[in-house]
Amino acid sequence: MNNTVKIKKAQKINRFLPSQERDVWDLIPQELITALTAKQLSLVASAINQSYHNGRASCGAEAVESNEKSGAVFVNGLNKIIDWEITEEGTKAWIA
Repeated sequence: MNNTVKIKKAQKINRFLPSQERDVWDLIPQELITALTAKQLSLVASAINQSYHNGRASCGAEAVESNEKSGAVFVNGLNKIIDWEITEEGTKAWIA
């Protein structure tokens, strides 16, 4: 089966948000995509996604608002909000 078809089938199984989908699928090596079935790929993608969310939860940080160009994160350990913005010069962050 063609790798593109396999990925599309696996994506239908997972139904990630578009931004999650890009991030998750970019982490799966091409050799796994070639070797695994669509069902197996969807399991790998789910594991990557769950690992990401477990890591986020363990650090005690939560996105309070965000879009593709800017946002804010509340960090429990600091009891602070960190704002961030992507500009042409790069990413900038500051404590609110």
